Amino acid sequence: DGVSGRPSLAPPSTSTAAFKIFNSSVNIFNIDVKPTASVAYGVSASSSYVTVSSVNIDSSGKIWKAGVALSSYSAVSYSSITVQNAHGIHITGSVNTVSMSTAANNSVATYYALSLPGASSNTITQSYFSNLTGDSVSLSNGSRNNSISLSTIAGDYSTALTLNNVTSNTITQTLITSQNGNGLTVSLINSNFNTISYSTMTMNIEDASAILLDNSSSNTITHCMLSNPAGLAATLQNNSKNNTISHSTFTNLGAGTNYTILLHTVSSNTITQSYISNMGGGNVVRLFLSNYTTLSYSTVTNNGTGSSLYLDSSGSNTITQSYISNSAGSGASILSGSNNTISYSTITSKGANYYGLSITQVSLSSITNSYIQ
Repeated sequence: DGVSGRPSLAPPSTSTAAFKIFNSSVNIFNIDVKPTASVAYGVSASSSYVTVSSVNIDSSGKIWKAGVALSSYSAVSYSSITVQNAHGIHITGSVNTVSMSTAANNSVATYYALSLPGASSNTITQSYFSNLTGDSVSLSNGSRNNSISLSTIAGDYSTALTLNNVTSNTITQTLITSQNGNGLTVSLINSNFNTISYSTMTMNIEDASAILLDNSSSNTITHCMLSNPAGLAATLQNNSKNNTISHSTFTNLGAGTNYTILLHTVSSNTITQSYISNMGGGNVVRLFLSNYTTLSYSTVTNNGTGSSLYLDSSGSNTITQSYISNSAGSGASILSGSNNTISYSTITSKGANYYGLSITQVSLSSITNSYIQ
């Protein structure tokens, strides 16, 4: 028996799982799973319509695949899953729900607190996920139409949330943090048409980015707050295109190459109605080999010798109806590019021997209806 009358199950060493479910419509309620011998799973359900509620799984290093593995049309609620070198919750099917639950692991390998490989139309809400040494939450292998909301994702020494080769997923009203190591807070790799909204992404790691979009297109980041005092707040790179950032705040205190937002070898991205600030002296928004970017209705501020806006070898970009200022360095610098347009904007510098706008080796650019000081 468990504490306060709760039953406690320790599966024998010959078992695959404490509960291995092949039949539909099975309910598991109010039980603790505490293996004393090595097993692959706490709960493994290959059938549909399985409900796991008020179940506590504590592997003590004995579970080696997943605390809970689900197929389709099943639910986990009010449960706590703690594992080490295994997935916390592993979902491979569709139309599952995880709510009001906690999943934690401690794995540097390819095990996650929450794993959704090739999974679709699943709902994750009001839950907490953490990994002490690796990635916390992973969507991969074509996962699509999944939703994560009202949750916390905590990473340590790696990436908190990874979207790799997925499409049309939604993350909303979620806190995502990564505070140690060389990881990222959110990483999108080869991933398209995903939306992150009303969420906070924070970290404090030098030369790392709170969010990275790598070869990822048509994603939306809106009404979010991103902060990385020591490093970059956002990086778009490697042919990422047609992404939209709106109604969001990006802050850092980075110097050198720790920009607030870096666009590197990308095209046709939009930043609008956002506030972007670097009080640490580095460039705030930097475009390198990036074209057809639109910055509009936004505020970009700096308090250091770096430029608030820096365009390097970038062309056909549009800056319009924005306020760009620097109290110590240049407001904006354009180096080696063509067909860039500035309109209806204010660009100022209060730094001694710096300019509101510095232009070098630039051709066929247009500045209209703007105030520059």
